[in-house]
Amino acid sequence: MDKGPQPSPLKGVAAMASQPLPFEGVERIPGLVGVEDHNGEIAFWHLKGNCPVIIVAPHAGSAATTPSDAKGFGRRVKDPMSNKDPRVTNDLRTLDISLGLVRTLCAMGFVPHAFLNRVDRGYVDLNRPWPNQAMWESGGREYRPGDEDKSLAELPRAEEFRQFKSSYYDRFHAEIRATTTALTPTPPRGWLFDVHGRGNTDDLVVFTGYGYYARRDFVYDNGNASLHSHLKRQELPVRVHPPLPDPKTEDKADVGGTSNLISGGRYGARSFTPGRDPIPFPGGVVTPSAGDRVHGVQFEGLGSLRPRTGQPELVEGVGISLAYAIAGFLQDNGILTRTQRPLPGHGAVSWSSAMM
Repeated sequence: MDKGPQPSPLKGVAAMASQPLPFEGVERIPGLVGVEDHNGEIAFWHLKGNCPVIIVAPHAGSAATTPSDAKGFGRRVKDPMSNKDPRVTNDLRTLDISLGLVRTLCAMGFVPHAFLNRVDRGYVDLNRPWPNQAMWESGGREYRPGDEDKSLAELPRAEEFRQFKSSYYDRFHAEIRATTTALTPTPPRGWLFDVHGRGNTDDLVVFTGYGYYARRDFVYDNGNASLHSHLKRQELPVRVHPPLPDPKTEDKADVGGTSNLISGGRYGARSFTPGRDPIPFPGGVVTPSAGDRVHGVQFEGLGSLRPRTGQPELVEGVGISLAYAIAGFLQDNGILTRTQRPLPGHGAVSWSSAMM
């Protein structure tokens, strides 16, 4: 029986770890490491992959998994100066979904790069720019983004605040950026899948920023080879949204659009600005607009499914289905390939790209 994650004996060193089994028969993930904070506690899980696939779960943390020093400045609260009111609800069970996704891809031989957060969203929101974190309140004192640049005379805990930002925000994004950068030489181009959970919809919501963040032909237009078609064929316990393979019908298109940070503005192929840019992307094929950007797809929703703590197989089964859909559409579109006769000493999986 797997004994669960074991922290590294060395502070600041990535620790080999395995996730506790949510139900019998699920193996640990070889190579999964715990990336530690400055105090030796694990801030997020990381897996180094062998193919151009990245799995990110930024809101997978909880109060129980949050390192103690991440709580040192209190929870994020509304800032009366900027009127920013933070969203602090974690995306419950997205860690289980992501682990099911990662395990299944690994079992196929397509080991993804993975970044699975453990810090409660109430303390840090990794899917928001740092200036949009709102405010922290601790010991009768307020702390805001930007305070990390203050001197000790201006802010007695300035050094602690810099360490807080570095351990729980900067390093997570630095590791993702290093991976997206490594995957962007031509060829190949990488694909990032960002796992979220919204409580007010039961659909599995697919979002590509209306075709800006990921090339629409691979996601929607290529018939049975598209991601949309592969998701539909998985017989998920929820509906796939949008119901039609068309990026102009993605979520919130009717109100001028919405955006996403990780699979969009920061790492997605191109940025999208709601209310300014046309919906959908006016071109046919999106090419990543910078050397450290990849194609980004966000998965949302599964509202009533995720809280079912008594049915872990059902929750992880969604991740398994996502893995089959991802591997299927990437192979159909020539991004992942499987060699027929692997040579001794070489992996059975090679990868190439049909990217522009």
